[in-house]
Amino acid sequence: MNKSLQLIPRRQKNFLRDFLRDIAWPAMAGNVAWAFFSVAIDPQSVEDMLPRLGTLLALALYLSAEWYRIRRVGSTLLGLWFDLFLVICIVWFAIATQANKGAPGMALVLIFLGVGIGHLRGVWPPTGEGKGNFEFGQINLWMAALLFTSLLVVSSWQPWVSFFAVIIVFLFWLNLRHGKAL
Repeated sequence: MNKSLQLIPRRQKNFLRDFLRDIAWPAMAGNVAWAFFSVAIDPQSVEDMLPRLGTLLALALYLSAEWYRIRRVGSTLLGLWFDLFLVICIVWFAIATQANKGAPGMALVLIFLGVGIGHLRGVWPPTGEGKGNFEFGQINLWMAALLFTSLLVVSSWQPWVSFFAVIIVFLFWLNLRHGKAL
């Protein structure tokens, strides 16, 4: 096989890794923080302000810890493509949550599906003892199913359902990482 053709996946992986680590992840974290403070300053709807703020805060904490962690671990090319998909969905979710429109519930379903499938398929290399990839994948798929069912039954986004789904995943993640994420 031609050597230059063999370099394409490596170059693609290096570009995606550097782009995600140095540009996309910090921009996404900033986007989530911007959405959090925008909701806090101008809630638009006071009755669902707390679950929207809580969801954005939990997401910001998770993203900060994961961004720090991914800087120290390896990645696969497929994992980087999954990360790019998740960046797009998380930015969509943060903006839609802040605006309280634009289908934030569907964005969150896609986030949970992406994380769940990615962990079950092993697209991200596990780190340390008690890796938890399978378990974390399962809990994300369960939350995706819960949110999707909620969207079908109620026909609209329910901020409290999203908040509890994110908190469950966040607490599960903290338990599985137990000192490995931070």
